[in-house]
Amino acid sequence: MTREFSARKWLVMRTSVEVRKFKATPTSLVVVSVVLGALLVGCGQDEPATAEFQLEPVATASVSEFTPPVGTDETDVTAPRNAGGELSGGTAGLYGGTQKKESCDAEALVGYLQQHGDKAAAWAGVLGIDQADIPRYVDGLTSVVLRTDTYVTNHGYEAGQATAAPAVLQAGTAVLVDQYGTPVTKCYCGNPLTKPAGYERPTYKGDPWPDFQQTRVTVVQSTVIEINIYVLANPETGVPFDRPTGTTGNRDTPSQVQSEMLPPGVSTASPAATPSETPAPTLTETPTTPPQEATPTPGETDAETPPEVEPTDGGATPTAEGPVTDIPPPPTEPVEPAVPEPTS
Repeated sequence: MTREFSARKWLVMRTSVEVRKFKATPTSLVVVSVVLGALLVGCGQDEPATAEFQLEPVATASVSEFTPPVGTDETDVTAPRNAGGELSGGTAGLYGGTQKKESCDAEALVGYLQQHGDKAAAWAGVLGIDQADIPRYVDGLTSVVLRTDTYVTNHGYEAGQATAAPAVLQAGTAVLVDQYGTPVTKCYCGNPLTKPAGYERPTYKGDPWPDFQQTRVTVVQSTVIEINIYVLANPETGVPFDRPTGTTGNRDTPSQVQSEMLPPGVSTASPAATPSETPAPTLTETPTTPPQEATPTPGETDAETPPEVEPTDGGATPTAEGPVTDIPPPPTEPVEPAVPEPTS
């Protein structure tokens, strides 16, 4: 009996202590409310990430090179006036090049990496592939030239491992892109490239080139389906041409895409069409004026003549001068309500 009483007394005393320990006061409620509110605001309104981007002019390397140059940059490429922002990697004219000429030597890249296994392992690790798959992977890449200043993450090689540095590559930089339109290698130094982070609130270091503008830097977004043919534009003339994915220029052909259909700011120069050429398909607006009624030719049967449509009360007679719709036009004169007939 005494033991049971003692147990109950101890339980009551502990419960009382716990209640007093966590007893709410007006001050504590205010503190808890302020802290909770701050947490909720912080979770619901995350600030964009920031990053400092190294400006990388053409024919330069801001971080340690993976390889000697395996490509040639173009030094006189001017970005389109309205470049900048997020663009799909499959956008016609986003990348450039010279027809029948490669800007990157893919075979030289593979050959160097195969002779330097430590660099090959780091290079493959950045791009998420097996070292043994480098030849097959590079064989599926396409040699192009950037036509806009572009955000990337540039990966160098130091002390036996890959490094990462946010960068802006100048228009004219030769790169290899994958089948989803993403730049994956900077050919001047063989460095692997990945998507940028923190470009929403960027800062910059390094000397800007004369026409550099923050608002004209592009972020390339990967496509969701594989690209079969890239529509490239000559950096000097703006004339487009087609380059099949995974080729180096030997299979380039003139493009059916017209220069004026490329992104804004691109030169509208295009080669003169010959009478034998078939014009490229373009998107046109639906004409607002319906076509005139065709004159029947001799030999047509009555079955080919559309039947006449009888007019109905309160409606209009459809004619060949306008489209037939399910909704009749409003009557031009008031319609008197029908008087119901008396029922017997």
